[in-house]
Amino acid sequence: LDLPTFFDRDMDGDGVISLEEAADWSALTSAWDCIDRNRDNQIDMREWNAFDPKTLSSEQKQKKPDDK
Repeated sequence: LDLPTFFDRDMDGDGVISLEEAADWSALTSAWDCIDRNRDNQIDMREWNAFDPKTLSSEQKQKKPDDK
């Protein structure tokens, strides 16, 4: 499974992933509340690195970032 990197998701290069930047990856948005530990509606590098993609359901794992 090829998961996007933090830098793939941080499209504007501001050092955080916003909900808008994550919108096309349903697995990320579904797990948003678990990943965004400080509840600032952004995922920073520390939160991203602490996230284990293996915790996604098998259905979410099968979806690629650009799947609708």
